[in-house]
Amino acid sequence: MPELEQEILKTLNTNGKLPIARFELRNSKERDIISTALNYVWITDANDSMELVKLRSDALQRLLQEKLISVNYTLAVTAASDYKIYYESTVYALLCNLVQEGKNKPGYLFDTPAIKRGEAKLTAKGKKACKI
Repeated sequence: MPELEQEILKTLNTNGKLPIARFELRNSKERDIISTALNYVWITDANDSMELVKLRSDALQRLLQEKLISVNYTLAVTAASDYKIYYESTVYALLCNLVQEGKNKPGYLFDTPAIKRGEAKLTAKGKKACKI
């Protein structure tokens, strides 16, 4: 198993869950118009590079496919402090800039950047893998 995936599993085993996010582009007039810009985002430092965020995203997706973790984006309650770093991140600033640039183009649908809050947790299989 790649080192990054092992790191994620160890962190989940220690913390119980990870605050993750999906960065979305939305239309303020039509609620059903949403595009996912980045999925399975885990940011640990506001200055994390896009490259690092994408590497983590890929690792989380592989762990999800291997059924070592579960991901939930339908949380009833989240702690704002867990997601503050996402709103302050360089990657989110890039998303906001993309939306601002797009607003000047005729017919551009996405006028609102958004962060969908979620969490990743170990599955029973993931807990077993951590014990090995």
